Amino acid sequence: MAEDDGMSAEEFRAIAAAGSTGPSVWQMTEEQLEAEILALCEEREITWAHIDTPHHNRKRHNLAGFPDLMLFGRGGSMFRELKRQRNPGGSPAQTNWKYWLLAAGQDYAIWQPRDLESGRIKRELDRLAGRPA
Repeated sequence: MAEDDGMSAEEFRAIAAAGSTGPSVWQMTEEQLEAEILALCEEREITWAHIDTPHHNRKRHNLAGFPDLMLFGRGGSMFRELKRQRNPGGSPAQTNWKYWLLAAGQDYAIWQPRDLESGRIKRELDRLAGRPA
């Protein structure tokens, strides 16, 4: 997970709910982005699984680089890698998973804080939830 910048996901949500612009997309951590996304998933009854560090997997090579989130809804499934705004790239293992999933016809993308701000994440989650556009 991303380094801690001193603001919890709950604090970030409180700032956003209060109508303040809060931290910019450049300050948002992966943890804060994830918290926002999971709250949106709960609102839409989307089932999700977060793949944390592969250190807990005895066959570590099986999960190294696997996307952060697997999301399942009435409209199908998707795999999403979460990145801080200033760190858009991925490791070679993440790139391998990206191409394996895309080759298998899976819905894969990288989400960053700007995607939350632009509404892209909400639109994609609405589609996954089977909500009309």
